[in-house]
Amino acid sequence: MTIFLVFVIAAVLIGASYYYNKQKTAKMAAEGKIIERKGGFYEQMQEFTLAPVDPALLTQKLKALPYSDMNVAMNGDSAKQIFRFTHSTFEAQLARVANDAEKSVYVFKFNRWTANKLGAPLGYYKMNMLQTAIEKMFLSLDPKTQVRSKAMQTKTKIW
Repeated sequence: MTIFLVFVIAAVLIGASYYYNKQKTAKMAAEGKIIERKGGFYEQMQEFTLAPVDPALLTQKLKALPYSDMNVAMNGDSAKQIFRFTHSTFEAQLARVANDAEKSVYVFKFNRWTANKLGAPLGYYKMNMLQTAIEKMFLSLDPKTQVRSKAMQTKTKIW
């Protein structure tokens, strides 16, 4: 009987946790803070191809993002167009990889994150918020921005 009760309590707790996370995701998505994404989005780099963009304008737009909502600090080099984003549980980078008269190409990726014992990032929602803000920023610069996801080679250390 005791083991049965433990299983019932465990099932209720897992169900409640799942429900809470689904509700939180739906609320944040409705508020425009995140995009509902498939698991593992943090293991993919995002390549943004857009019309040529003035580095000063891009830097200005990046500085205006709501970093305090994400508990993220941004620093970078506007001349080289390399920016780093740091949070207590993850780091990310945005870098210009091509720029000519026809297009500008930037790559955004998560370089490091701390995972829980199940392998999920501890800063999952903050990571999603940051990636969503970056995507919206590029679309505000050029509504015809093309976004391409590429899988990265990653190593996750658990325990």
